[in-house]
Amino acid sequence: LEKKAEREALQQRTRQRAANLLKKELVWLQRQPKARGTKQKARIDRADQLAERAGTGKEVEEGFAFKARMQRLGKRVLEVRNLSKSFGAGPLFGGFEHAFKQGERIGLVGPNGAGKTTFLEIITGRLAPDTGDVNTGINTRFGYFDQHAEEFQSEERVIDFIRKRAGDVIELEDGKQDAVRVLEYFYFDGRLQYTAVNRLSGGERRRLQLVYVLMSNPNFLILDEPTNDLDVRTLGTLEEFLQSYPGCLVVVSHDRYFMDRVVDQLLVFDGHGQITGFNGAFSAYIKEKRAGKANAIGVANTVGATNQSNNADDSKHPVRKKRFSFKEKREFAQLEEQITELERERDELTALLSGGETDTGILADSGVRFEQVELELKQNYARWEELADSVESTD
Repeated sequence: LEKKAEREALQQRTRQRAANLLKKELVWLQRQPKARGTKQKARIDRADQLAERAGTGKEVEEGFAFKARMQRLGKRVLEVRNLSKSFGAGPLFGGFEHAFKQGERIGLVGPNGAGKTTFLEIITGRLAPDTGDVNTGINTRFGYFDQHAEEFQSEERVIDFIRKRAGDVIELEDGKQDAVRVLEYFYFDGRLQYTAVNRLSGGERRRLQLVYVLMSNPNFLILDEPTNDLDVRTLGTLEEFLQSYPGCLVVVSHDRYFMDRVVDQLLVFDGHGQITGFNGAFSAYIKEKRAGKANAIGVANTVGATNQSNNADDSKHPVRKKRFSFKEKREFAQLEEQITELERERDELTALLSGGETDTGILADSGVRFEQVELELKQNYARWEELADSVESTD
């Protein structure tokens, strides 16, 4: 009877964990654009498997707490002064200055091609700026999770690849852990550990790349689009790691949900040569931008393609507003009301999907509605920005 009770308790814990993972998977699926690609199909299949586990209690492996024990950062972490870079006809950014500090959790946001990855390449020393200085602290050790997992094409087995490059053990807050255990923590089972690196899938190579970066124990961690190609389990594990990460963190991502959980301030690349800072989460920035009151806290030069004088007053020209037509004014007001109501509903659904609900039917129905709300919000956001942009022009 005692053993039976233990088995039932284990099955209950397993069902609970599977249900929690299912909720995360559903949230991931609902925030993606509709597609018929293999990636979306794989995620749907995984959600089905988790739903089955949530009902059957099939065993799910537990992991240890992965908390970094890194070298302490010095007084100077990283300082950039008067940083500028241009490609082609126009500037990516100009005159940017910032002193990074221990414990900062910064997200880089902006349109594709605005210079975010170029900025990372410059601060890590991979690329030279056109002007300006990058001063790295003597104790600063970068860990750069970039978008080049295709370079992981070795014929070595996964375990040998990690041991050769990251060592046999890693120093953690609670002591040492060997490479085998760390790989297991990131869902590389015995079979995968003895698979050649060049035979891994794209997602598995990205996961291996993440293990490699984290095992180097960096105190300045840079993640460039980490939500691309990582499955929900790995993203959850990464989020848990980042919650207790004491170093400096810089993240590039278009995933507003992930950014809200791991960073608390932003550097906004506008795509026209300017970087501005914002204190707060990505969602807060979007809301304030939509309300027309986003406060820039960083200072960056706006470098005009036709202006080579770098006059400091160039970015301070007053903004002249055009008038709304009556129809546009009414549409704008209606959009504001609709967006507010949809955001309220989305927050309620998010709370349900991330809360204690374990009924897979309720979770699935809520996930479908979540997808509908997100689609409506995206459409309304786009139309709102279109209207807002149409009534602004700089002198």
